[in-house]
Amino acid sequence: MGTISEKLNYLMDTKNAIKNALIEKGVEVSNTDNFRSYSNKILEIPSGEELFEPSLYSTIVVPNIEDITGDNRTRLAQSIEKLVNLSTTNLSETNQYIVKLLFQDKLSTIDCALQTDDCKVQYIMDMSRCSQFTELSVGKAVFNFPHGLIELILPNGIKTIKNSVLNYVTDLKQIYIPNSIETIEDKAFYYLPQNCTVIIDKEPDSISGAPWGAYYADTLQIIWKRT
Repeated sequence: MGTISEKLNYLMDTKNAIKNALIEKGVEVSNTDNFRSYSNKILEIPSGEELFEPSLYSTIVVPNIEDITGDNRTRLAQSIEKLVNLSTTNLSETNQYIVKLLFQDKLSTIDCALQTDDCKVQYIMDMSRCSQFTELSVGKAVFNFPHGLIELILPNGIKTIKNSVLNYVTDLKQIYIPNSIETIEDKAFYYLPQNCTVIIDKEPDSISGAPWGAYYADTLQIIWKRT
C-alpha cells in the first residue's frame, strides 16, 4: 500500500470516516476518543440502526484521500461489495439497493467506473465537500457507469464541466450543479440518458448553451433554482 507514512495516513482517514459515520448516527465522538474505543461506540448507535445498515439504503463515508484511482478505486469497490452482499440476497427483482458515497475535501482526482456484479445496486455520488474541484475534465474527473449511477451532486467551487466527462451514465436521473458554475461545454451532456434532470443553482439561462449537446434533449429537464 506504500510507505509507513502513507499507511498511517490511510489509517487516520479510515478513523475519521468511521468517526463521521458514528456522528451521523447520533453517537457522540470526541477528539480524545482513541480508535480502539470505536468498537464500543458502535454499540451506542440507537436501536434499529447500524453503522452501515443492511437495508435498502446505506451511506459510505469515503476516507479523506486525494484520489479515487487505481488501488484506491479497487478498495472502495471491494468495500461496496462487502456492504451490499449483506443486504441484496433477499431483495426482490423489483427492489434496488442504494449506496450513497460521501467524498471528502482532499479529493482532487476521481476516475470512477464503480459497479458491482449485482445490477440491483445504484449509487448516489455526493461530492459536495470536495473543495479541490474547480472543473470536471478528462484526467481529473471521469464517470463511466454502464449501470448504477442515479444521482451526482457536484461541489460548490466547480466552475467548468468539460466534454467527455459523463460517459454512458445510462441510469443517471439527476445532477445537482451549484451556483459557482460558470461554463458548461457544448457536448458535456451528450451521453445523458432520457428523462434526466439537471438542477442548476443559478438564475435562468445564466449559463449559455443549453441543453449542452444532450442527445435526448427533448426529455432533458433543466431546473434553474434561483428564479
